[in-house]
Amino acid sequence: MKSIISIVITMLFLSNLQAQNYVLDESYKDVDFLKFKLELVGVILNKDKDKLLTMLDENITVVNFQDPKDDAKKMFEETFFSKKGKDQESLFWSEALKNIAFGFAIQKTSKASLEWLLDAGYKKVFTAPSFVAAGFGYSGGFYDDIGDFLVLGTDVNVRKEPSVKSEIVDKVSYEVVTFNRNVGDFPPITSDSPKDSKWYPVVLKNGKEGYIISDYISEDYALSFRIAQTPKGWKIIEFYYPRSGD
Repeated sequence: MKSIISIVITMLFLSNLQAQNYVLDESYKDVDFLKFKLELVGVILNKDKDKLLTMLDENITVVNFQDPKDDAKKMFEETFFSKKGKDQESLFWSEALKNIAFGFAIQKTSKASLEWLLDAGYKKVFTAPSFVAAGFGYSGGFYDDIGDFLVLGTDVNVRKEPSVKSEIVDKVSYEVVTFNRNVGDFPPITSDSPKDSKWYPVVLKNGKEGYIISDYISEDYALSFRIAQTPKGWKIIEFYYPRSGD
């Protein structure tokens, strides 16, 4: 119950958060979708794999680890719910919950890269986390593709050097920052970095330069999914999660 209340409070907070309209929740704009989302929240909190599988579209696109000849739903199940993948299953549930917490945004399908949504007949699509719908999110891990990204937190420290012991040059909250290419090796990882974290060199809107740890930026937030209104009702139509090393 406490978990559900926490998620609801977070959603209400996001619906009122004006983070340049990048972090928000538009679920309320479609009552039927809102019902589907609340059902999905329950499925995730209860870790109900069987129910989750019924919420997947039969032609779901599992981006970045799917061969066009593969059975997508089977691939999804084998990747995250096989007996050998207990760590992956745990990761899926925790990351899916974070998706929900960052809200759903209505996906504008006019962009050239998303024309397939229109071609497939999906007239209304919601994307989570919401900032992915605005073009922020994982760039694929390719240095040349990294540009602007969104800071995901309040009063996030910007350090002079890539270390938690370094001087704080500024603090930012849900702000768009620019990847600083005028630095040395990337990504810098130091001995005092939290596990699996790295530092991104950034330039702030005010011109200040520094480093932000990856835990708080959209570029390092890899998982996302899309939900669409289909002839069989609302279904999860796309799931993105990079393979290890991507």
